[in-house]
Amino acid sequence: MTRDQEWNTLLVNVSSFCVKHDIEIPDMDEFDIVRGKSKRRVFKMTNEHYYHIDVFYTIVGMQKSRT
Repeated sequence: MTRDQEWNTLLVNVSSFCVKHDIEIPDMDEFDIVRGKSKRRVFKMTNEHYYHIDVFYTIVGMQKSRT
């Protein structure tokens, strides 16, 4: 299974859990302003990019490095 397939499966499962427990689901296409290390570096990033690339891939990479 590829990381993108794993991401899609995770997203479906988390969304289902949130609906079942009446938890608000963020709009993955919505942009958020993100600050870099410098206060001057400000850029826009979608919620999907943040959770998919910055969080999910980081965690998968950390798990793979442990094995």
